[in-house]
Amino acid sequence: MGRELGKEEIGLSRRDFLRLAGLAGAMAVVQKSTIRNASAQMPAAMADRRLVGAIDMHIHSAPDVSSRSVNDFDLAQKAREIGMLGIVIKNHEFITNDRAYLVRQVVPGIEVFGGIVLNYSVGGLNPVAVERMIRFSGGYGKIVWLPTFDAANHKSFFTKKADAGGIRIMDGSGLSSPTCERSSSWWPKPISFSPQVMSLPRRSWGSSRRPKRRE
Repeated sequence: MGRELGKEEIGLSRRDFLRLAGLAGAMAVVQKSTIRNASAQMPAAMADRRLVGAIDMHIHSAPDVSSRSVNDFDLAQKAREIGMLGIVIKNHEFITNDRAYLVRQVVPGIEVFGGIVLNYSVGGLNPVAVERMIRFSGGYGKIVWLPTFDAANHKSFFTKKADAGGIRIMDGSGLSSPTCERSSSWWPKPISFSPQVMSLPRRSWGSSRRPKRRE
């Protein structure tokens, strides 16, 4: 009790002890870094596997009036790399099927589609804009979204005003507004109309591969 051990009893010099302590500390740092890196990579790898064969029906990419993290070409390349079947580019202001046509020329091996959002920038509930979109080269305009930023409900919610203007799809009783009813009768036949989204029938999408069924 209380007696200091001699060097012979300890079996290690002070220099050897410090050297071993430093080595153990370095190994602990390396092990912690390895575990952290592996943990960071696992979710991405798992996510990549889950997206194989998937189609993202709603992606915003540059160019746009708002800042976007990737442009159309980078988006298509990344989607192809992780094995996705296809993507649908969306823009709140203008058509995107023309962009889909160009992306397909640069990034083969991935299905790229576009569409149109019926905000004021394309004339609101404008059947002529939809018809022109469908007739574009390639036929990659597949979805017609009803108003988003210019919808009456959107404007009312964000301005906190009951009547802030905007495009109305439904009247106060929950029925389609007269304007919407008139417009829906003008849509070209390949387009189906609903209060939420209009899209071309599945058979007309022209994909050479079938999407994986999700359980």
